Amino acid sequence: MPEIIQRSLVDLALNNLTSGLDKNLAGLKSSTNSAWNRLTEARKAAKKNRDNLYDAADSDRKKKHDAEIAAYKGESGKPDAPSYDSHQQKLDSINDAYKVKKKDADESFDKDCTEAENEFREKSKEYIAAYIKNVNTTLETFQAAHP
Repeated sequence: MPEIIQRSLVDLALNNLTSGLDKNLAGLKSSTNSAWNRLTEARKAAKKNRDNLYDAADSDRKKKHDAEIAAYKGESGKPDAPSYDSHQQKLDSINDAYKVKKKDADESFDKDCTEAENEFREKSKEYIAAYIKNVNTTLETFQAAHP
């Protein structure tokens, strides 16, 4: 005569399976949250770095701009004074250099964020693969214990 299956044993087995799957999902969520937090911190650091580069470039631009204005004013009226066009070209050159530094800061920010996002994607893939492996192991264990 076949063995009689008891409802309480089925419920216990399903509860054990559900518990194992819940633990696997909790692990995936925890790992993903940690990776997201690292991504967020990397973005904050990249933004802070970019802002510092902006500030340094702007400070340098202001110093050079003010020095050029002072030099032009100090030389004006003298026979060998630079022309206004020459003065304006120097100011334009200072502003162009600032724009280049700002663009470099933006590129650095983009690069840092892209690297952090790629790392997040790779870690997420690893965590999902581990989750799938753990779920399969849990299901195999369940099937082996309850044929």
